[in-house]
Amino acid sequence: MAQTRHRLRSRGTGTRGAREPAAARGLLGLLARLLGRAPRSAGRPARRTQRHGASGTASHNGATSTTPLVRFEWEVFGESARGTNHRRAEEPGQDAHHWWVDTERNVLAAAVADGAGSAKLGGPGAELAARTAVEALSEAVQRGATDFEQMLRHALIHARLALETEARSRGCALQDLSTTLIVLIAEPDRGAIAQLGDGFAVLADADHQPTAHSDPQRGEFVNETVFLTDEDALYRTVIRAWDQSVHAVAMLTDGLQRLAMQLSHNRPHTPFFQSVFRTGNLGSGDMARQLMRFLHSRRLAERTDDDVTLLVAWCRRIPIPLRRAPRRR
Repeated sequence: MAQTRHRLRSRGTGTRGAREPAAARGLLGLLARLLGRAPRSAGRPARRTQRHGASGTASHNGATSTTPLVRFEWEVFGESARGTNHRRAEEPGQDAHHWWVDTERNVLAAAVADGAGSAKLGGPGAELAARTAVEALSEAVQRGATDFEQMLRHALIHARLALETEARSRGCALQDLSTTLIVLIAEPDRGAIAQLGDGFAVLADADHQPTAHSDPQRGEFVNETVFLTDEDALYRTVIRAWDQSVHAVAMLTDGLQRLAMQLSHNRPHTPFFQSVFRTGNLGSGDMARQLMRFLHSRRLAERTDDDVTLLVAWCRRIPIPLRRAPRRR
């Protein structure tokens, strides 16, 4: 089997890039405007420099000498940050994320999970569910599977079985490991997302225009949702697919919902996601620092006391220079 580079739970650290733009151009500037505070200054966006992450392979169908060849490259940033409630109590956070890239097939698998606040082991449950789902997808890809909907359902089943095994091992109730779960699998020109519980997934086109591509599930009462440990969880799974090229995709837990989404209409807050997706124009190091600063900022903590997770993946389309045929003598 061909060797495939992959990474799990990357924090997006990268190589040294261009100078970081002023706050008004970044997420902290956006947050300042949402809070009614004027940003300090404006600056020009930094130029894109060297990338981190897994590089893609050349891909073309029936290309001729006049058709530019393109290779695809997924670049991923993921971070889970503790909320103020857990920091004050000196408790670990209950959010988790994982991701994996197959550089030969140009496939991305990713998951975000939010452990239930009422579950004493919600954090370990979220970690286990996200990791198991992504590992199940990666194994399916390497076996040659191509039916994304079926692969997602199997990934959720694997995650549920892992939680059941963990509960028996710990001698605790399954509900002690309760967690939501959003799982994604994508290629450059198609993909699908499975969701159990709250949180959001958003797609972006080349102009950074965001479109919601998930269906947050809520329970009978306010602040109630669906968990992977519920008896009917697998029957309540919502799967949505797409079959067109996307520029980027973002996945987030409910800690960012009030800031990032218009909940009454289930629509993304366009300025928020445009700022997020445009960080991909920075060098890898600057992009990661900008998003990390935002997720761990005091201003964000003033808007939400919940744990927050943001996972963003950009699909780069990189032209391959055409080779000229040698001249005949």
